Amino acid sequence: MTIIIQIIQTHWGKEARGHALASKRNLVVENYPLDTHFIDKGICLQQVIYSENNHFIKPVFKKTPNIGKKKLAIQGFELIIEDKILVIYYFGTPYQCCRFNRNWKYLKHARKKVACLKKNQWLRIIANSRSPYSYYSKYVTNIFFGNLLNAQDLINSSPPKIIYNIEGSLYFNRNY
Repeated sequence: MTIIIQIIQTHWGKEARGHALASKRNLVVENYPLDTHFIDKGICLQQVIYSENNHFIKPVFKKTPNIGKKKLAIQGFELIIEDKILVIYYFGTPYQCCRFNRNWKYLKHARKKVACLKKNQWLRIIANSRSPYSYYSKYVTNIFFGNLLNAQDLINSSPPKIIYNIEGSLYFNRNY
């Protein structure tokens, strides 16, 4: 069995909030073609990063063929296979997880069970965050569990088993 995690990150600042760049930002896809050439078996991570620096046109790609548990936790996930079923736990966005990087005990308590996937199923998690420096991020994570040959066709032809949307208000000020 192969587990493919595709994280599509979109980062922006003030220029892309209410400007012409906002419409380009909103056109960023939530499902990018999978690059299966680097994947063998195990847990594979593919990151697609869009930024206002390049006007949300040309993304940066990062590929990690066999990601370990600690790096996976930094991305916000814990994955456990039980009886041929993938159990997915979610901690938070990578920004939130990096803030608590030294305190793994906190992350264990903060995790939420998001879904259980059977063979050849996938899900989508949509989240966002805001840094203290008025920098905004949106994370769309597609997780596929099953046969590598079916991955791209299945994601293109069938809806995800679950869409877990935890987007919140990015402009809420906690000081008021």
